[in-house]
Amino acid sequence: MAVLNFGNIGFAREDYTNGLLLGQMRKQQQDRLSVETQRVSDTYQGQINEAEAEMASLQKFKEDIGAASSFLAKTVGQAKSILSKIDAAIRLVVSAEQADSGFASYGKTLDGFLKRIEADTESGGVTSNPMSHREPDYFYQTRPNGGGETAFGRYLGTKYQIVDDTGKVWVPDTSAGLLREYNSYPEDPTGTNYSLEHGVELTAESGNDITFVLNPDSASPDTRTGTVTRKGLQVMGAWYYDHLQTAAGRSAAHDDLNDAKVIAKIEVSRYELAFKVAQFHEEEAQLQIGGLRGEVNDLQVERAREIQEMQNRLAQEFEVANVRVQTALSLRNDYKNFLGVAVGNNKVAQALLSIYA
Repeated sequence: MAVLNFGNIGFAREDYTNGLLLGQMRKQQQDRLSVETQRVSDTYQGQINEAEAEMASLQKFKEDIGAASSFLAKTVGQAKSILSKIDAAIRLVVSAEQADSGFASYGKTLDGFLKRIEADTESGGVTSNPMSHREPDYFYQTRPNGGGETAFGRYLGTKYQIVDDTGKVWVPDTSAGLLREYNSYPEDPTGTNYSLEHGVELTAESGNDITFVLNPDSASPDTRTGTVTRKGLQVMGAWYYDHLQTAAGRSAAHDDLNDAKVIAKIEVSRYELAFKVAQFHEEEAQLQIGGLRGEVNDLQVERAREIQEMQNRLAQEFEVANVRVQTALSLRNDYKNFLGVAVGNNKVAQALLSIYA
């Protein structure tokens, strides 16, 4: 028959109780560690979220101002290209002024330069070239939260119109080399066209009032009077300058091209300034993004450091508390053992010892 050892049962119960106590301490330690870790993390996360939101806003702004910077850089290039063609046309006229013959080819070459200038103003479509005859303004934001600058468009081509004494409107088509007639421009062309190289001749001019002959080499030339409206660079076609075949024509062309160069240089400077403003804000945004990125990194490092320090501190506190409890439990057992020997088999004393120890 088995004999129950009540003394061993008492020790087992004590070990179980002690284990529960220490387990509860560990759980409380883990709960506290979790709460404190979350608290520290949340404190830093708010600052990190704020910096990252600002960084995202700046990144979007940088992309937008970067697109503006690229567009304005392209516009500067187009304006400089037009300026270089004006310089080339001026050199052509100077060469014609110094030549003794072959003037007809000079006039044709001048029209070639004007054609290429006009092509430059038409590149890029309806709204993406501020130098087109549509003169689209270009607004670009210079602050993430609003505010910006406008690059105002100015036509840098060589279009002009002549309204003759019959009310017809004459407009050059440099790409086709034709002077086209309209009842109303541009809606109602008549279909009558003359070659800019051979089909029109200037016979008199006074300011904006001119007399010109259509089909001058034919048996029945058509003389018209009219009023010229110049646009853009204010330069006319070679026919207006006698195809550079006369000194007066070459002098007039030289004067008009010099004036056109002044206009083009002003526009180059204006677009260069707009580009530099956009570029400055793009670079400033990049620096701010870099600063915020560094701030976020610093916050993340500081958060990790503070969490580690807090965890180390709580671990030390737990270790101290654990040692104290273990010591207290050990002393309790020693005390019970000591008293147990003293009371012997006295059941009443043992019961009291179980309660108070």
